[in-house]
Amino acid sequence: MKTTLTYVIGFIIGLITVFVVQFTLIKVWSLAGVEWGPENLPIENIQKAGVLSSTFISGLIGPFISLLICKNSKWIIIGLFFLIAMSIDLYAVLSPLKELELWFKIIFIILIPIQLFLAIKLFYLFNKENSLQQNL
Repeated sequence: MKTTLTYVIGFIIGLITVFVVQFTLIKVWSLAGVEWGPENLPIENIQKAGVLSSTFISGLIGPFISLLICKNSKWIIIGLFFLIAMSIDLYAVLSPLKELELWFKIIFIILIPIQLFLAIKLFYLFNKENSLQQNL
């Protein structure tokens, strides 16, 4: 029971991290004068870069945090993040972002497995460094 609760809490923390990082990056882009939102679709290339980069970074950090907490269930965590991210992004490209170019929507969707792959690699790298430090 304790292990299951740890996994649930770890996943929720990772999911919250995605939204906090995304919100923070949107505010950073806003400070730079680049804004987008429901009434302001990313039409200019700098806006599209902002959307893609903030989505990518938040989609990398959230799963990484979850993996750090739930070390023994990596593939379950990655699978859950994949399903949630894919459903959110598919909804986004089919509804609010449907007027944007096809290349943008394809990149938006393709970034999901790349984010998760890099989160796993980062997790392994982080664990390797931690295990080396503990052995010294």
